[in-house]
Amino acid sequence: MLFRVPIIAILFATVLQCASMSSTCAVEPKIESLQPGVISVGETQTCTIAGEGLASLYDIVFYSPGIACEEIVSKSDFEAVVKIRTDQGSPVTTVPFRLLTDDGFSSLRTLRVIDLPVIVEPQRDKKDSPVSVPESIGVALYGTLELGDYDRYAISLQKQQVCTAIVEAVRLGGPLLDTVLKVYSPSGELIRTVDDSYLYRQDPVLSFVAKEAGDYVIEIHETNYGGSADSNYLLFIGPFPKPSLVFPAGGPADKMLSVRLLDSESSGPDSFTIERLSSDGSHWYPLRLTSGQVSTPTSIPLRVSPFENVLESEACDSIDLAVKLPHSLPIAFNGILEKSGDVDYFAFIAKPGMLVRLQVFAQAVGSTIDSKITVLDSQRRIVGTNDDWTSHDSQLDFMPGSEGTYILCVSDKLNDGNPHGVYRVEATLLQPAVTVFLPRADRLSQSGQTIAVPKGNRTLVNLAVQREHVSGPATIEVSNPPDGVTFPRVEIPSDCFWYPVVVTADESAVIAGELSSVRVSSSSTSSSVIGGFAQTVDLVAGSADTLFYGVTVDRLAIAVVDPLPFTIELEQPQAQLPAGGSVKLKVTAKRAAGFDAPLRVSFPFLPPWVVCEPTLIIPAGKAEATHEFVANFEAIPRTWPLVAVAEVDVKESSTDLIALQGRQVASQIVDLTIVSPPITGEFAPLAVEQGKSFTAEFHFQTNGSVPDEMLITLEGLPNRVLVEPITVSGSKKNAQFHLQVAEDAPIGVFDSLQCRMQGTLAGQPVSFVVAVGTKLQIAAPGRLSRSDTGKLLSPLEALRATSQKQDAADVSPNPSQ
Repeated sequence: MLFRVPIIAILFATVLQCASMSSTCAVEPKIESLQPGVISVGETQTCTIAGEGLASLYDIVFYSPGIACEEIVSKSDFEAVVKIRTDQGSPVTTVPFRLLTDDGFSSLRTLRVIDLPVIVEPQRDKKDSPVSVPESIGVALYGTLELGDYDRYAISLQKQQVCTAIVEAVRLGGPLLDTVLKVYSPSGELIRTVDDSYLYRQDPVLSFVAKEAGDYVIEIHETNYGGSADSNYLLFIGPFPKPSLVFPAGGPADKMLSVRLLDSESSGPDSFTIERLSSDGSHWYPLRLTSGQVSTPTSIPLRVSPFENVLESEACDSIDLAVKLPHSLPIAFNGILEKSGDVDYFAFIAKPGMLVRLQVFAQAVGSTIDSKITVLDSQRRIVGTNDDWTSHDSQLDFMPGSEGTYILCVSDKLNDGNPHGVYRVEATLLQPAVTVFLPRADRLSQSGQTIAVPKGNRTLVNLAVQREHVSGPATIEVSNPPDGVTFPRVEIPSDCFWYPVVVTADESAVIAGELSSVRVSSSSTSSSVIGGFAQTVDLVAGSADTLFYGVTVDRLAIAVVDPLPFTIELEQPQAQLPAGGSVKLKVTAKRAAGFDAPLRVSFPFLPPWVVCEPTLIIPAGKAEATHEFVANFEAIPRTWPLVAVAEVDVKESSTDLIALQGRQVASQIVDLTIVSPPITGEFAPLAVEQGKSFTAEFHFQTNGSVPDEMLITLEGLPNRVLVEPITVSGSKKNAQFHLQVAEDAPIGVFDSLQCRMQGTLAGQPVSFVVAVGTKLQIAAPGRLSRSDTGKLLSPLEALRATSQKQDAADVSPNPSQ
C-alpha cells in the first residue's frame, strides 16, 4: 500500500478556502520528462522530473519489483527532484512507472534499467570536441539533442579491435527522436553512417573493426538536425556483440534452442544454443548475445511458444513438396524470404469444427518483410488471405469446411525478399480469450487511463472488455484496491463492449494508491475463459495509426485523492421509460458548508436510442435540477444502468475555483427500465378546408401502467392551425381535439402530426408519443367532399358520388308532366 497523510485536510468549510487553492490547478498529473531516464543495477540515481501537478508528489510507483523511490523534493508544481534505487539483481529491462500525487496517478513513462555504468550529459571543452569514453566492457552515455545539436564521443581502439554502438532513443518513450550514427577514423575520415536498423527501426546500430590503432569518433544527431530539450538518447559504446536478427525467431518453451545470427557484422559466434527458452508469461524471451565476459546491453526479441518448430527447407519453395509433408496443429513454421518473389509453403492437417489462427511474427522480431499469408484447401482454392492486422504482421482466423490438408503460403506484400526476411507463423487452434481494459478516447493521450476516487465520494469508471470467440457476459473482479475503496463486482452483458462502474472511497480512506489486479471471466455455450487486465499505452506515436513505441501494463492504477466539497445523487426511476416516451429525473447535490458554486452534470452512459441534453446545470446555491430522458421507438426494452457525473462549472462560478476544474464525482448507479409503449392510438382521417374548424377524433388503447390523468398535446401542426391541449383520464379510450384553421393556412397534406400524452406516474413526470406520422389534409374552400354519413371522400369517390346523384336526378319522374 502506498499512502500519504495530507498536511491539510481539504474540507472546504468556506468559499474563501476554495479560492485560496487556486494557485495550484488540480489536474491529472503529467510527466513531461525524467532526467536522466536511465539507472544502473544496484545504484541510486538522482533524477529531475518535469511535468504538471508535481507540488503534491509523494511517491513513484513502478510496475516491476526491485526498484523504488527513496526521496522526493518538490521544487514547484512543474518540477521535482527524486532519488531512485535499484536492487542488486534487478532485471535489465525497461520499467513502466507512474507518479503518485494528491490528485492521483500521473501519465505513464518508462525508466531504463541497465547493467553498465552510465555517464550523464558528459561535459565538453568545446561543442565539436569529442568526449573521451572508457573502453573496458562498455559504457552507456545519456545525452540530449537540442535543435541543430550533435554529440561526439571518442574511444581509443587497438588495431582489429571490435567496437559496437547502439542507440536507444525512440525506445526511451519520450518525444520521437530519429537518430543517425556516424563513425570517423583517427584521421577524421567518415567511415560509417547508419540511420535505421532492422531490429530497432528508428534506433540505429553499428559495429566496426578498427583498421588501425587510434581514437575513433562516434557522432550522433537527429536525422534532420532537429531536436528539443526533451529529445534524450542512450548510446551504448563498447566491445559487445552487435545485436542481430536470429533464425529461427522463436522456439518451444522450456526447451533447448539452437539459433544462428543473420548479421555479418556481429562480432560473436555465428550460431549458439540457448539451454532453456523461458519467458515471464509474456511469450517473449529477451535474448542478449555474449562474447567472452561482455553481453549486448539491449535484447533481441525471441518468441516463446508451447509447441514445436518447423524450419523451412528447399521443399518449402514447392507447393507440391509441402503437401507431402503435412503437420499437425499446433505448430510454428519458421522461414526466411531470402530473395525477390520468394514464397514459402507449409502444409497442415485440419478438420471441421477447428478454429485455426495463423499469426505472423516478422516485424515484431525485427524482420524487413511486410508479410502476406494465404491459405489454400486441398483443391488449391483460396480459403482466406491477410496482409496487415494490428501492424504489418499478418493474422488470419478461419474454420475448415472439410477435413484435409491445407496449404499456408507466406510471401512479402511487395514480393520483396532479402537475407533478413525472417518470419515465424504460429499455427494454433484458437482458444477463447477475454481481456479487460480502459477504453481510450484519444490514442495520443493518456487521459482517463487511471482511476482517482475523491475521499468520501464516488467516481465513474468505464470498463471495457475484449472478447475473442466467447460470447457470454463478462464478470470482472478487482482485488487489492486501496484501503477504504470499494470496487464492486461488475457483469458486462454479452451485447455490451463497455459498462459504467461506480467506485467509492469511504470517509476513512487514506490518500493512497495501488496497482490493482483484475480478473475477468466469461463463458458461452461451449466454453468458459478467464483473463486479466491489459492496458496498451502508446508512448511514441507516428502519423495515422503508426506506433513507434508503446508498452502494455497488467494492473489497474487506483488512487484515493483529496476530497471534494460536493456529492450528487440521481433519483431512482420509479416509472418505466416507454419506447417513444420520456421520463424526468432529479439530480440532487449535497454541498459542504459555504460551497455554493454551480455544478455541471452530464450522463456519459446512455442506453441505445435514449437521448438527453448533453449537460444539466444545478445553479449556484441550489440543491437540485431535473433532467429529461427521451427514448426513441427503437430503444431496447430491458433494464439499463444510468449514472450522472458532476463537476464545478468554473466558467459560471462567481469565485475563483480553478483548483477544482476537471474534478468529477459520480452519483450512484440507478436502474432505468425501458418498456414497450403502454399506449397506442390513432386518429380518424383528418381533413379540413381553409377558414373552418373541425373536431379530430383520437382513439387510444392502454396496455401497461399509465398516469391516472394525462394532458394531451397535438404536435407537428402546420402554421396558422390552432388547437388547445386537452386533459383526459388514463382509463378513457378516446379524446376530441377542436382545431381552428385560418383562412390563409397552407394547403397540402401534412404528415408530421403526433400526440404527446403527459402525466405523473409513481411520482415522476412521464410522457408518451402516440400516433406518430398522422396526416392532416388542408384544402381550399369547396374542395373537400364528404358522404351523407360524414365520411371524407377522395376526388375519385367524390366524382362518382356526384355522377350517381346526377344519374338519379335524370331518371326521377317530373311532377309537372
